[in-house]
Amino acid sequence: MTGDNKISEKSRIDNTFPDPISEGPNGIESSGGDKSIQNPSVTPTTTSGRSSKNGLEELFFTYVTNLERVSPNGRAFSVDDNFFQGKFLPMFRVLDEPPEDDVEGRRTYRYFQGKKRMFEFQFQGRLKQRPEGKLWLSVEIDRPIKIGVFQRAILKACCSFIRRTNKYFHYSFGDETEENSRNGSYEKPHVAFGLECALERLIISEPGDLLPVVGGKLHEPGAKRRRRGAPGSFPGWNTEVTYTMAIWSAYVDFVTWRILNLPGIRPFVMSKMFGTQPMNVVYYSLGSSSDADSDLIERPHLRKDLNIFSHYEIGNVRHTEGGNTQRYIDLQEVEQAAAGIRKGAFPMSPEVDAVSHRKQNLISIPFLCGW
Repeated sequence: MTGDNKISEKSRIDNTFPDPISEGPNGIESSGGDKSIQNPSVTPTTTSGRSSKNGLEELFFTYVTNLERVSPNGRAFSVDDNFFQGKFLPMFRVLDEPPEDDVEGRRTYRYFQGKKRMFEFQFQGRLKQRPEGKLWLSVEIDRPIKIGVFQRAILKACCSFIRRTNKYFHYSFGDETEENSRNGSYEKPHVAFGLECALERLIISEPGDLLPVVGGKLHEPGAKRRRRGAPGSFPGWNTEVTYTMAIWSAYVDFVTWRILNLPGIRPFVMSKMFGTQPMNVVYYSLGSSSDADSDLIERPHLRKDLNIFSHYEIGNVRHTEGGNTQRYIDLQEVEQAAAGIRKGAFPMSPEVDAVSHRKQNLISIPFLCGW
């Protein structure tokens, strides 16, 4: 989940986002100006109300716990669930610089200048419970996929490349059947990473320490040793400190829904491999297991053994359908229709109507074109 190098020191930009989590004598405190999204619009807009460009209006990053849409390239999203309390900022590379009144969008655009990464996710906060065993980050889809010999070879080549740069890496193409689905003795199609090694940055702040600014460049001495899993490089997870974390990749472009920049493999649209399913991002630990690396890597991640802490979904209405993305869109349509009835007017907003029209006519074009 890396592949990012600086192109030029001249391109370094010290970007910060408004309303960082404030530090205090007892640790993390949410600033007054940063609230969870209460009524997110279906289409992100600039401060002037114009629809944003660059494909972000079609990208849906959903916090599944509360079925809330996290605004891409916007202000940090407050999270307070059973596992984590803090904030989350998803940032995506876009082609064109946003208009002047899109302050957060322009700041994000400049942040990516001089970097190869296609996205970056930053988190800052405290754990509310200490995970038992290794904490995993998994990217998964819900249903097994039917792929040919060539596609399977491509996927295995991708996974082999990922394994070379990630000490704790596990994957499955999925093995759910009608029989094993009853007791959860199956794996969903997924790739999973040991979180402490997968994170590009993992900064630990003791209570009272000055916290890094979410949205800015994060500095972590010893990051390479930790990512290699060197002994003593990571003290383990606890509930007392504040974690500032970042993960990024140069190989996945969610805005265009493509895998790219892999050595020897030409870029391809993800729906060629996975169909029209959205991507789920899940944080979990497994039930009791040994500490041996071989067991951690080879052991199946059966659904019945997962202790899921947090769940997000990434969908793109040009390429995906169904899932929590669709649930969110449907809910927005119902709420807007209800608002129209209360006002005595029935038309749907142009933004919601456009998304609704696209979802009804969604066709997996890559499958029609072939590989």
